[in-house]
Amino acid sequence: ICSFLNDEHLPRIRINQQYRELMESESAEKEVKDYIKEKIRAGMFLIKSIEQRQHTIFHIATEIVNKQIDFFEQGISHLKPLTMVEIASILGIHETTVSRAVAGKYMQTPRGLFEIKYFFTPGIKTADGTAISNKTVKDAIEKLIKEEDPANPLSDHEIVEKLKEKSITVARRTVAKYRLMLRIPPSHLRKIK
Repeated sequence: ICSFLNDEHLPRIRINQQYRELMESESAEKEVKDYIKEKIRAGMFLIKSIEQRQHTIFHIATEIVNKQIDFFEQGISHLKPLTMVEIASILGIHETTVSRAVAGKYMQTPRGLFEIKYFFTPGIKTADGTAISNKTVKDAIEKLIKEEDPANPLSDHEIVEKLKEKSITVARRTVAKYRLMLRIPPSHLRKIK
């Protein structure tokens, strides 16, 4: 899997050559030259800031790909816990820089289009001590409920037990919380007679 930044739809920004020529012209007044010089400096700062933001987004995306390679190759059950603090630490930038850089940005992947924030998810320790993403747990709960017998739906406690069989140890209240987040009603409301 390779990473690249799709910036083909971004406008190309540059300083108009006429302003540079006017600033260097001997016939231009000092006030005009100073004004243009200041505007060129501000324009160059803007251009460099945009380039730096693009550079930061690329490096963040590359680190996400490195950390989540199992997700890209095998699916949501392999999504790992990841925080903005971790990425910021690796890149030597502040967490808020990561947050601002990824706001409203998306990543096209072999698994589809995802908002970059999707990859930042807290983790849960499994029985064997490894950490898995809470999205992975939600996905496991959703799959169990989709596969349940409609005449005898699984209770939250039974879901906890089935997750334990998969080495995922979570509390019943966590199952209930995630089930509600997934907009799945409790077992007595899912029962089909």
